[in-house]
Amino acid sequence: MGAREQALWRPLVAFARAASGIDDLLLAKLDVLMGVAWQHRARPPSALNNDGAPLELCLSAGKHGVSRRLIGDPHLGLPMAQRVPASLAAARHLIRLTRSTALAPAFDLLVAHTIPPAPDEQAALPAGALWLACSVDDEPGFAAYTNIEWCGDGELRWQRALEWLGQASTGFSDTSLAPWRQHWTPFAAGLEGDRPDRARVKLYYRMTEDRPFRRDMLAGLDDPVVASFCRGVIQGRILPRSGIVLSTEFAIATGHLMGMKLDICGHCTPRKTSEWQDFIADFAATAEVAPLPVEHLVPPMDVAFIGIGRRGDGDYRLNLYLKHQREAA
Repeated sequence: MGAREQALWRPLVAFARAASGIDDLLLAKLDVLMGVAWQHRARPPSALNNDGAPLELCLSAGKHGVSRRLIGDPHLGLPMAQRVPASLAAARHLIRLTRSTALAPAFDLLVAHTIPPAPDEQAALPAGALWLACSVDDEPGFAAYTNIEWCGDGELRWQRALEWLGQASTGFSDTSLAPWRQHWTPFAAGLEGDRPDRARVKLYYRMTEDRPFRRDMLAGLDDPVVASFCRGVIQGRILPRSGIVLSTEFAIATGHLMGMKLDICGHCTPRKTSEWQDFIADFAATAEVAPLPVEHLVPPMDVAFIGIGRRGDGDYRLNLYLKHQREAA
């Protein structure tokens, strides 16, 4: 990554560190997450953010503190036929860099089930093969997220997802996902962690049809706190299917449901920075999670997604995904 790219993302990365400096390890991780930079004036083909920006910072607040991760869409500057194998190589580099080699077989399984194997099919992918994520500090662990929309309609995606989960997660049962099949269709798969005994596999869903979002669609995540979050963020708007993402996560070691979360697009629910700051601060208190550093949420930072999650122990997490607003091309 060149000096220009480093300068472009420095405010977001500095926020990630909650300090003005950027250390060598974080720059090394950022190099892997970004890869070959986009060099043209036109908007890059990244689906990570609505404006094509290929990097996000995720702040996740729980009862005991706030974690920080960077999420990147690697190698935008390469033709797709080269971008897919380069991104897979980047993922394997990140696995080593984050001391997560025990999860290499789980990553290989994710690739085998959720990325087309043929080079011509890979070259035809509209938005790359995968996104990568890791902590901003020296904690072990990485994440990889793949899109399974390429494999066909909703039923074909469910079939592929269930086949993968059945092999990836010991003890997983198809009935675990029964509550969501009526209203949601999987579109992405994920792997997070550093070793099998504490790693998780995830499915991400969008609504099956364009329809008003209803609380009864949130099987297992339907409670007054989540309902208050949805009302406060959506404010009666009719959102597109792409504006609401549900996800479930299962332990690799046991197949047990570890938690679920709902993320809502910030672009689809616009508000002033000061209004976001007030809402986030107030809701952190409502959900009884650690306060997020919203005083640093100032332009050019913007809210990409905001989400509420609940773990198996009943504790909530408030998730804030930030992007660096891109200048118009």
